[in-house]
Amino acid sequence: MNRMFSNMFYALLFISILLSGCAKDENPVISDEYDFASLINDYTDKVVIATYSDLKNKTEALKEKQKQSEQELENLFQSLMQRAFKGELVK
Repeated sequence: MNRMFSNMFYALLFISILLSGCAKDENPVISDEYDFASLINDYTDKVVIATYSDLKNKTEALKEKQKQSEQELENLFQSLMQRAFKGELVK
């Protein structure tokens, strides 16, 4: 999440530097043909998609780890039940 905000910050900083340079130069780098709103929207859409994808991958990894832990606990419980049934736990 912090990466998303830092990327957005640098994008906005870059745009503001370009815009401030236009006010001072006789030959502006940026002309009226650039649509900054669509650039920012495209950028934010890509950041949101990347962030969602990253969170989805992490969630899937956690689900898989949870399933493995659940299976391991079930195996340990069954082992404990077998040992208790055989009387191996009583001193």
